[in-house]
Amino acid sequence: MRIKIDEKALKKLVEPALRDTAKTYNKDFESLSRTHQGRPVEEIRREVKRIFKKHGGSIDAAEAAQYAQIISEGKQVKFEA
Repeated sequence: MRIKIDEKALKKLVEPALRDTAKTYNKDFESLSRTHQGRPVEEIRREVKRIFKKHGGSIDAAEAAQYAQIISEGKQVKFEA
């Protein structure tokens, strides 16, 4: 038996959830950027991991450190769907 997936229909169903997820993460990261600009990367890295865990996700230490470095430098992390 073969199953044919309508990729356009699937994309149409999934995109709103992806946009909502990106919006949620952006809100948390904007807040983190405001409160942690200039702070040590290790401190921010822990907060980045906490945000991902809060939303049921996970992130490896290296990627969390990259986001933390960006935030420490006063730049924004932006998620897109």
